[in-house]
Amino acid sequence: MRPGNKVSNNQGKDKEENDNGGTCSDAMAEKSASLSHRMKKRMKLARVSHINKLYQVWERSLSELSSLDSNGARKPTWCVRVLVLGALAVIMAASIVALLMAPPPRPLEDDRYLARQHAAPLSVLEENHFARLSRSLNRMADPCQDFYAYVCANWEPSRDVFVAPWKRSPLPGWEWTNAASGPAGGSASVRRVSAALTKCWRVFTDRHETQPELVRALRSLGVPVNPRRWEILDRPLDVLVRLSLRAALPVTLLAEPTADLRAPGQMIVLLAKGRIYQQWAEARLAKEPKALQAAAELIGGARYARDVVNVESVVSRWTGTFASDSAGSEPEYLTVRSLALRTPGISVHDWLRAINQSPPVYVNAADDLYVLDQYGVQLTQRIDAEFGGTRRREVMRWIAALVFHYLAPATSFNLMLRFGRPPQRSCYEYALTLAPYALVTQAARRRVWPEEARAAKTIYERVRHVVKHSLADWMASRAARNEAEVRVDALNVVLGVPEHLSTAAGLDAEYDYLEGFHGVFIRDLLRSLKAKAKRAARLFNASQSTPVANLRTAMYSGAPHPSIGEETFFVPYYHVIVVPPRFLTPPFVLINSSAASYGGFGHVVGAAMLEAFDSHGLTLSHMGIRADWLDSTTRDKWTSKRNCLLRRYATSAAPLDVDYSRNTLDENYADVAGYEAALRALRGDPSYRPHEESPVAELSNEQLFYVSLCYKWCGRAPLHRATNDKTRTRPHHKCNIALPTVAGFADAFGCAQRFGDVCDVL
Repeated sequence: MRPGNKVSNNQGKDKEENDNGGTCSDAMAEKSASLSHRMKKRMKLARVSHINKLYQVWERSLSELSSLDSNGARKPTWCVRVLVLGALAVIMAASIVALLMAPPPRPLEDDRYLARQHAAPLSVLEENHFARLSRSLNRMADPCQDFYAYVCANWEPSRDVFVAPWKRSPLPGWEWTNAASGPAGGSASVRRVSAALTKCWRVFTDRHETQPELVRALRSLGVPVNPRRWEILDRPLDVLVRLSLRAALPVTLLAEPTADLRAPGQMIVLLAKGRIYQQWAEARLAKEPKALQAAAELIGGARYARDVVNVESVVSRWTGTFASDSAGSEPEYLTVRSLALRTPGISVHDWLRAINQSPPVYVNAADDLYVLDQYGVQLTQRIDAEFGGTRRREVMRWIAALVFHYLAPATSFNLMLRFGRPPQRSCYEYALTLAPYALVTQAARRRVWPEEARAAKTIYERVRHVVKHSLADWMASRAARNEAEVRVDALNVVLGVPEHLSTAAGLDAEYDYLEGFHGVFIRDLLRSLKAKAKRAARLFNASQSTPVANLRTAMYSGAPHPSIGEETFFVPYYHVIVVPPRFLTPPFVLINSSAASYGGFGHVVGAAMLEAFDSHGLTLSHMGIRADWLDSTTRDKWTSKRNCLLRRYATSAAPLDVDYSRNTLDENYADVAGYEAALRALRGDPSYRPHEESPVAELSNEQLFYVSLCYKWCGRAPLHRATNDKTRTRPHHKCNIALPTVAGFADAFGCAQRFGDVCDVL
């Protein structure tokens, strides 16, 4: 209702009040206050709409600028109303024109999801990278003398969300694990993993103490923290296998169904060393018995702590022997009957009873097991022999202590402090164990463009073609050439995430066993781990009759969990290359520059492929078992190629340190062979135009290729700090020593002198 009409309708009442002795000014003050209150309320309700807000401003302006007649009523001033309306119309028109003519918002170069939201062209992101690369170059330096200084002198660090997310605080990675926003909102598994991370972090921030939950869970698995005197305890073998197969808690022995490389779609039971004891040993608790006793007392009291310390003092004496003894550590396929022959005191019946527990994994004495290494089997057999008799009570408490150590960040604030287990990295480890690709898929969806993924796949195929034919060219025998081609063809690559997990539906079908994580975290975590183990057992039994798809890329098993990691890695026992999502983005993949893409991503995947042909990879077949498939002539040629690199590093990198050049030989071989493979693949790519203008001023496209090779190693802080590390190649050596060994580098930069021998490694 308009204010003027409201005042007119109330004129009679005003006159009545004046007759009763009231004053006109008092009445108008009351009416003005009432009118002001109503207008404020209407403006508050109309804030959602910009047009309604302007209308309220217009009404209030008319009321304030109107005049009063002789009776005290407001009389609108029409000229003022027209002027105000015209001014507001001009303002609205100018705002609309400004919105239409304004340029699109500039995307953040380190937030690819925002760039995708604003539909910014991908070329903008690449321009940002090339501008940063151009600023990094020191054009006053001589690339022929110090190529690393030429490329990395003015390197600018950029925030990389893919690298080591646990290094941030409080709980890193929430900007892409938060499933409430973005395209992953439809993925239930990502929401559940995000909830798990939140719950895990709150154990630390809210100082939760939920030890009774873990005590009850361990008792249900046959591991009582404080066994009763009359309680009958299981053999250590049964308990250790049960924890791994039933609860996905590998203490000293990892036992779980995994992919059988000999038959696509088939599964096999894997035996390897347990991750939980490995973390326990790395903590070196045996060397600090007082700290161990204090933490154990917090779990079960003084008597419990005494038993834990006693068992640890015995077991810690064995582990050094097993770790240093490399004999029998090669992976192999063994029947249950053959395995029993290698484990004195554990018969075929004992192994079958331990494996065929609930959830049932049906194997018989003639079935094969994949023994990845003998360490876990030997340690478990020794524990069973030493403590399987009258000392079961002691070893049960020790096993429970190891589980408490592993799950301390998920269970107890005080316990994680006693064990020195910070929650940041542990929370992510739990998330990766529950659903290895959930976080990776979320990161890839928000940071990787489809064009980049397609370009990466094309580059990978071209580099693989070059590696396959280049290796076959110099091998002497037909058998060696055939095996080399089979090894390259059998490589399975995961570019960011497996294709069957690239959609929300595929991800939810893979991780349908996850709890919602609405209650106590340790309870939901253990339930999810049990459900995961049960699903793996069900798939194993089904695979005996029907092949299961996507086993190798899903990586159920003892291979390293797919992560957001800092390196592309080759898993030799599964013959799989895992490429984290960060390698599908600049500075590795740049779809508008073939030279930069092959120098970045092409070399990354080429080096990973060549790891299958280093000193360790040559000892294994493509089925993950030991095989000596090189004939003597071919092995001599392979040794000669590597000796060239050995001489280059021995004379240039560390003339007085022979260990450095020998210890880094496999890494240097993969790097230099990867350089050659990427260069040959680039020159064979029809899209490569070497004489066209480069995206970086003063660099030709071939020079940009070599600069991109070296630019990856700029600012590698972990290796810079470890300058005395003799097991990893230092970043400047990857540029200054490795690159000049590639034919064509000196010609590209017009170097007058040769850097010694040019090694034909590939």
